[in-house]
Amino acid sequence: MKIKLVNYTPLSVAVVAGRSAWNSFHKGGKYKYTTDNITETDYNFLNRLFNKFKHVSVSEHIFYEFEFNDYDENDLIEILSLNDGYFLPTFKGHKLRIVTNLRWFFENKDKNLDFLINQLPFNHQNLIKGNNYSNKKNLENGFEYKIAENKLGHKVILLYKADNWVNLRIKGISRGLSLELNRHDDFRAITQKSSRYTLKELRNEKNIINDNNIDFDIVKKYCVLTNYVMVDTQIAFGLNNLQKLVQQNIANDVTKYAMIEAYRTEGVWSFYKRSLDNLLKLRLSKDALWEFQELAKLIQEIVNKTI
Repeated sequence: MKIKLVNYTPLSVAVVAGRSAWNSFHKGGKYKYTTDNITETDYNFLNRLFNKFKHVSVSEHIFYEFEFNDYDENDLIEILSLNDGYFLPTFKGHKLRIVTNLRWFFENKDKNLDFLINQLPFNHQNLIKGNNYSNKKNLENGFEYKIAENKLGHKVILLYKADNWVNLRIKGISRGLSLELNRHDDFRAITQKSSRYTLKELRNEKNIINDNNIDFDIVKKYCVLTNYVMVDTQIAFGLNNLQKLVQQNIANDVTKYAMIEAYRTEGVWSFYKRSLDNLLKLRLSKDALWEFQELAKLIQEIVNKTI
């Protein structure tokens, strides 16, 4: 049986996802393009997440596509028996292709997967084994970021695109929209910025309301506005009240219950291509949430840029 790694997501995508969740870009994760050659600091960050703290959900953003040739019936049975929900098999003639992710390797450490692990880039193998950082370089993917923005304050960054999956960093959407986005849960990964760290930004912000005058520039910085005066005014009041709570030194895990749906969030969303096509079909419709329609237009624009 012959096995070939056809494509894979570079490790910097997982770094960006993790740094987004823990709001720690001051410590690393700042890359000009998607790369496998991450810094020692970022490698150690992932190693701690995956092997020490068991936060393996971030590893779901790293996809792999394998191609199998010259296999017999017993080989096929053995390969397909490994499917536990993280496997997507497809056939192209006599060629079998499997898409899976890095989490699958962590979840199946009790199985003999060396025949697949040995096909992975060096630093990927190192992470799975929990080894220390090595300055040995992987082959450089060098996938250049593509960026699209709209007037609502949404920003979509295409971190990586393969034939079967897309890795997106999405910034500036409302928490309300993120709830709808997260419903598209068929074969994808989500890592969203923690509200615990989000609220820290509001603590030292200037006053939102002074002498009954609302500073809508500040409100727009933290919230998605609707262009309905009455609604946007209530959003401003809600943000102002939230800021007062944050400044009372109440634990953020408690204060976050007062967060409003308009509050902006960000994160990394990775989609199997078929799932993304379905999302766009549904959310470009005029019947979809108005904010989701605008985000879907951005996603469609950014994905089509690379076709």
